Formats: sequence, C-alpha cells, structure tokens
Amino acid sequence: MSNIPKDTKKVTDFIWEIPTSFKQGMNVPARIYASKKLLDAMDRGVIDQVTNVACLPGIQKYAFCMPDGHWGYGFPIGGVASFDVDTGVISPGGIGFDINCVVGDTKILCEYGYYKEIKEFEQELPLEKISYLDQENNQKKYAGIVFFLKKRSTGKVLRITTEYGEQIMLTKDHPLYTGEKMIEAGKLREGDCVVLHPFEGV
Repeated sequence: MSNIPKDTKKVTDFIWEIPTSFKQGMNVPARIYASKKLLDAMDRGVIDQVTNVACLPGIQKYAFCMPDGHWGYGFPIGGVASFDVDTGVISPGGIGFDINCVVGDTKILCEYGYYKEIKEFEQELPLEKISYLDQENNQKKYAGIVFFLKKRSTGKVLRITTEYGEQIMLTKDHPLYTGEKMIEAGKLREGDCVVLHPFEGV
C-alpha cells in the first residue's frame, strides 16, 4: 500500500507534486522525481521529511526529492532545496547523510595501523586519518574525519558472525562490501561474503 498522500498531483510520468495544503506551514509545494513504482515504494518518512523541508524559511519554488529518496536525518536522503540568501537557512542536513550505524565498540583502523573504537571519537576526533577502501581500484586510502554523529537506533541491530569468528554489530540498513558491490546488512544471507581487514592492529 502506497504512503503517498491522496492529493499528490501527477505533473509528468516522473514528477509528482505534494501541494502546500498537505501540511500546515508549507511555504512551497514538494516535488518527487520518480517512477510510479519507485514512488509507491518510498517510506512515509520521505513524505514527512520533504514536506518539512518545504516549511523552512526562505525556500525557493519547491522542496525536491530525487528517485533514490529514503529516510534521512533532517532532509530525506536525495533531498534538494534552494534558499534565499537573505531570508533562508543553512542546514547541514540539507547535504544529506544516511543514519545507518555501527555500535560504539566497532574498531576503526587509523592511518598508522592501529584501531580505535568509534565511541572514542565522541570525546576527541583523532588527528590522524582513518583508513578506507577505494572501491573503484580496490586500494586502501586515508581521509580525515570532519564530523561525528551519534544516534540511538530505532530499528533492528544485527550481529553478524563470520566463519572465522569475527563479529560485526550494525543496523540492518548499514552497507557492507562483498568484494563486488555494497549490500545492506539486512539483505545478507548465510554463505554471502563480506570484506574485512585482515590485520588486527596493535
């Protein structure tokens, strides 16, 4: 059953408009770019969030949501909006970030080969860079941390145990790398492969 409001207007086969009458305080309509199939599959949170964006001061013309729209932190992921430079707002949520999470004692590999638990970053971000995998060329690279977000999960937290005994705890929407593609943890099945760093660190 679709979560799309009944008064949503079909502008084209791939543009859907939610009018300002949908929610008190909307300054502009909200527009979603998607096929009917994608639109019907979007969760109610997308509708709530994109219409909340339409209520922000200084917003211009429309609050937009792209075909990849899904529940975000403030804006929906895939949300787009422009604001008047004098009367509008600046929101870090506007750039979009996912809320999939790992637990506090998850080990994060730093540039010089040692691990820190992610909860330690809450008190002080490390001066060193952290390690990550560049999926385009399968090379290990390093980057600095500019933002740390802590949030209590409102959904399921999974514990994944590999055949070698390693355990990973994370929310079901957190992506893992299989060696070929990223897949949400909740969609993994017994026998699937996940890529882990082989070095335990010091």
